[in-house]
Amino acid sequence: MSLAITGLIWLGQKSMMGAKHAVDEKESVNYSGSATAHDAKILGEALKQWGYFDNSKTKDVLLRTGQTGTVVSFVLGYGWDDERNCDRFQTSGPGASRRSKG
Repeated sequence: MSLAITGLIWLGQKSMMGAKHAVDEKESVNYSGSATAHDAKILGEALKQWGYFDNSKTKDVLLRTGQTGTVVSFVLGYGWDDERNCDRFQTSGPGASRRSKG
């Protein structure tokens, strides 16, 4: 029974995390749904420009595109209430909605 539950948890996590695009040694964009490796690369580069990805510590961002739109999730173990992070997320939202074709 516990092996079946462990398997379901693993499959659920794998489905949520999707494929991994390594931005650098410590940071990655995991993409799923109809998001592509190219989309993940563009998001990773944007996060570097904004200063969120700075290769200082391990960080993961989830990118999922589906029928209802695109969702970007930031995996935060701590710092979710850091005012600087909140400001950065608020100001980056409108710019992140632009999608590069190519």
